[in-house]
Amino acid sequence: MREKMLPSRTLPDFQQYLLLRELVPGKRVILYTYWANQYLTLSKRLTNADPVEALRL
Repeated sequence: MREKMLPSRTLPDFQQYLLLRELVPGKRVILYTYWANQYLTLSKRLTNADPVEALRL
């Protein structure tokens, strides 16, 4: 089953940063914040991991 997209309230400062600097199209902002949130979640779990190993995972 496909995971639901996070609501637009996730990482609101990051969303504003993307929009104000026009780094991504407006309709893609939620997708970018979703993946940023996934990365942050993963990196919190791998705080003691080797950086190369963390990237591999």
